[in-house]
Amino acid sequence: MSNGMDEILGIFFEEVTGSIDELEKMFLELRIGAESAAFKALFRVAHNIKGSSKSVGMANMGRVTHELETLLIKLGDGQVELSQEMLGVLLSSVDALKALVDQAQATGQDGLEISDIVAEIKTIQEQAMAAKLAKDMGSAQDGDIIFMEQPNEIGSSTEVPPLQDHLPSREIVQATSQVAAPKAAGQSAAQRAASETVRVPTHRIDRLQNHVGEILVLQSVLSEQLREHTLPLVRNALRQMRKVTREVQEDSMGLRLVSIKNLFLKLTRAVHDAANALGKQVEFVTSGEDTEVDKVLSEGLADPLMHMVRNAVDHGQENPDEREKLGKQRKGRIELTARSEGGFLVVRLTDDGKGLDTDVILEKARTKGLVGPRQDLTQKQIFSLIFQPGFSTKAVVTEVSGRGVGMDVVQTNIHAMRGHIEIDSTMGKGTVFSLHIPLAIALLDGMILQLGDEKWIMPLHMVVESFRHASCDISPVVGVGDVLSLRGENIPVVDLGKALQVPRREKPCDPVVIVVRDKDVRIALIADGVLGIQTVVSKPLGPEMHAREGIAGCAILGDGKTSLILEISTLHKSLGRGGDSAARRIA
Repeated sequence: MSNGMDEILGIFFEEVTGSIDELEKMFLELRIGAESAAFKALFRVAHNIKGSSKSVGMANMGRVTHELETLLIKLGDGQVELSQEMLGVLLSSVDALKALVDQAQATGQDGLEISDIVAEIKTIQEQAMAAKLAKDMGSAQDGDIIFMEQPNEIGSSTEVPPLQDHLPSREIVQATSQVAAPKAAGQSAAQRAASETVRVPTHRIDRLQNHVGEILVLQSVLSEQLREHTLPLVRNALRQMRKVTREVQEDSMGLRLVSIKNLFLKLTRAVHDAANALGKQVEFVTSGEDTEVDKVLSEGLADPLMHMVRNAVDHGQENPDEREKLGKQRKGRIELTARSEGGFLVVRLTDDGKGLDTDVILEKARTKGLVGPRQDLTQKQIFSLIFQPGFSTKAVVTEVSGRGVGMDVVQTNIHAMRGHIEIDSTMGKGTVFSLHIPLAIALLDGMILQLGDEKWIMPLHMVVESFRHASCDISPVVGVGDVLSLRGENIPVVDLGKALQVPRREKPCDPVVIVVRDKDVRIALIADGVLGIQTVVSKPLGPEMHAREGIAGCAILGDGKTSLILEISTLHKSLGRGGDSAARRIA
């Protein structure tokens, strides 16, 4: 295949994938009794897919979308009416188009068998037309005359006449040396955006980020060496260099960011399919789809969230009749939200279902030998049992869940991204799963702490305030440990030097206290000193350091030495399996 055709197909696959995703989203938003305009908008998307696919020789893709056009025209004209069964066929056609695209990307041809989906579209169309005819005839009064429009012959090779207001398809024309640019007239917003996009391989972006990171390190070293330099011109140049370097770093990092909109769309489809398979009625609401995260983070969230939304439908939601008996609406509600918060991506999945039954979970855990017969657990510890491999409270395995592998996968994947999961559940009211995952950001503003002869980095966004140890009120509390009394609030104290096993300096020093916030809990950390604030490039640690809790990564400081970055969430947990409980008692 020529390089020119490769380029054409690359553009085609990028655009057709977006169009199919848009088609699926619009199908999922369709409601019984939708207005004609909704079907005309769907027709325009399907028509664009058909035109583009035929122009690059994807005949099967064109045939499927042609049959879709026929059905959508009849829906728009009122010749047939939308039903749940028809909506299922429409979504099946989207699955067929996705399979054709996947095969075409792998082989260059869309040679998959499509006779089944084509037959399904034709059959549902014929059934809908017969039902509409029977309905019209049954509703006619004596003496009324019904004029029936002769339907187009199903399966005819004649092209379906396009709607008058449809958008022309974007044609992809092969040229000897370049791809012809699309005309501006008649382009959709998505097409115009695509025409202004440059496709860059991910490894090139990674290299750019690494180079910019090295520049930032060298700039820090230069600033450190010239700290005492008195020439105003040099200082101003360094200040400007620092500003420009940071802007370049942020721009290069932005190249890897993607919105999680497409991920949420896939989850919407998963909820729809699971609810249909289980005979449940579920309203799925999403917010924060425009939140941007690193591409790797978005891909890593796909499997965990897929398991979680399917479990929310199967385990969480009651059947419509059961909900009605409980005084709830027959249709359940599942809500998925995402937002950036203090250097973390926070994703919350909320349902209004039955909630987690601690008695059932505990009994199942004891049956499996996970918990001793007389062992007492807190509610939080009981909730955490659902993440054990092979654990499930389902008596019957369904095609959606019940094998006990889903939540294990969720926890494994979230921990691999250095995140954690929180559960809040009330019997009869529902459950909230909260995922907190560090954003994959290489650039970090950090407070440089002195611990013994070592320098450590505290992420600045977690710092609330700091002051000298001598100027604050710290006293021991029986069963808790040292506690800082600050403006009427008791805050647990952690000595970082002892916690991290860093040898103290022989010469005594006046330590400082740094108050940090770990989610909703505040902790007071004691360090030997604060050396300043610096922007650093965070680097991942090797596998030999993964087992050490409390460390998020490393960075090279201005003196050229490597320092470790503190991760308060895991450090807090490692201390506090005593410290955590102490924090809860004090808060």
